[in-house]
Amino acid sequence: MSERFQKTKPSFLEAGLPCASLSAECPADNDARQRPPQNRLHIWWARRPPTICRVAVLSGLLPYDADLRTHSTAVFDPPVQEEDLTSLSGKEREHLEFYRGLVQRMPPSDLPKEHRQLLLALRIFGDPARFDAHRLEAKKKGVGLPRVFSTYLSSNRDPSVPQELILHLRQIWKESLALADDETPVLLDCMAGGGTIPLE
Repeated sequence: MSERFQKTKPSFLEAGLPCASLSAECPADNDARQRPPQNRLHIWWARRPPTICRVAVLSGLLPYDADLRTHSTAVFDPPVQEEDLTSLSGKEREHLEFYRGLVQRMPPSDLPKEHRQLLLALRIFGDPARFDAHRLEAKKKGVGLPRVFSTYLSSNRDPSVPQELILHLRQIWKESLALADDETPVLLDCMAGGGTIPLE
């Protein structure tokens, strides 16, 4: 390992993360149908959400102003529009005005380009923070949210990461950390307990 000190640009961990979006994404990690494989290896008492482990590792390596080249506008697109509510079922139509109010009062999350790119690199599509706000409002009123509200939620996420994106991210952190071509970053996790952090 190199002994030299390399001054780097602030990482996402230092410059800030889209915490509301990441927090809203975490409940999907507890979906029994999508439970990550390490949860089935052995019992562990304090499982960490894979989403948070993934973002902690990745955002510690990436400079905040890196061009992640995700080449996608999928995140936060499309939000629920007025015309989407025309497809509601009979029972859901009873609450049509309430759903219209949700759409108007809670616009899509306004995040900087860097945060949008990071969410896409993490394979989080949709607008989980907005969906979570809608869900909480509906819960207060005692009604469920129609399926149309989850169309921009990350349940439609693709967990596979394109190979070209992986190679591009590697190149970014090699340049940021001034690593030689044959060097790789060393990530230490002294308390790997449940295995989520090493897996991510």
